[in-house]
Amino acid sequence: MDVSEKYIELCKKAVEIQDYRKKHKKTAMRYTLELGDYYIDPISHTVCIYQVTTVISIRGTYIWLPRQEQLQDILKNDKNGWYLYGDNVILLKEVYEWAKENFAPPLFGAASMEQLWLGFAMYKKYNKVWKGKNWVKE
Repeated sequence: MDVSEKYIELCKKAVEIQDYRKKHKKTAMRYTLELGDYYIDPISHTVCIYQVTTVISIRGTYIWLPRQEQLQDILKNDKNGWYLYGDNVILLKEVYEWAKENFAPPLFGAASMEQLWLGFAMYKKYNKVWKGKNWVKE
């Protein structure tokens, strides 16, 4: 799991991904933490792993750090709950084609699979790309 400063910045500025977590879990202004979730604690500013089996909702400025499979799940569902990619092979083919053009260090500078999947999710679902400091509409 990527907990680098870069991934934290990418996630923090991926407002749509942070909002998706709230909306998907039907907790308008709260984050729902589940077993194994990675997040940044707003008080200590440290990376935490939620390790309790009880699902909780919390208020605050937590930054959710989605794991690779969570990003893939985001790509598989649209806003109406329909599967965008019913076939994982099609999803992998599309991410491969996108990565050939956009994942090279000079363009995206990504260093982990989480960064790759986050970049692809932002591009595919929200038509945004990372421009060094922010996600911008393409």
